[in-house]
Amino acid sequence: MSGPAELRIILCEYAANNRDGTYTIVRGGLDFWESDSLPVQIACVAVLEMSPGTLETGRYRASLELSSATGVKVWAALAEIDVTKPALPLRVILPCQTHVQSFGMCRFVATIDGKATASTSIEIRRIGAN
Repeated sequence: MSGPAELRIILCEYAANNRDGTYTIVRGGLDFWESDSLPVQIACVAVLEMSPGTLETGRYRASLELSSATGVKVWAALAEIDVTKPALPLRVILPCQTHVQSFGMCRFVATIDGKATASTSIEIRRIGAN
């Protein structure tokens, strides 16, 4: 890796890479999920994004984990990344479909080869409880 790695996570309902190098996101910036009962079924997409030039040409492993409000890991995903054009932004799209057993703040943590790390929270809340 060259320089400090800047990795960020965007939670959304849908994401797709386009042929022209751009990508489409629907309802990006999710920060809560509502349900009227437990367990809460979560179905979202996490986009891992890195600035151009952050990674050198090569193969990397991206991981994303979701921990519940009680700190229990409830979901994880791995993806192999082939960087062939380091001058372009890197985007990895990972769908997440799981159940969470409690209301409260959950945390997504992403890493690339254990070096670049980012995290974001999503609140799992009961419908009507603002």
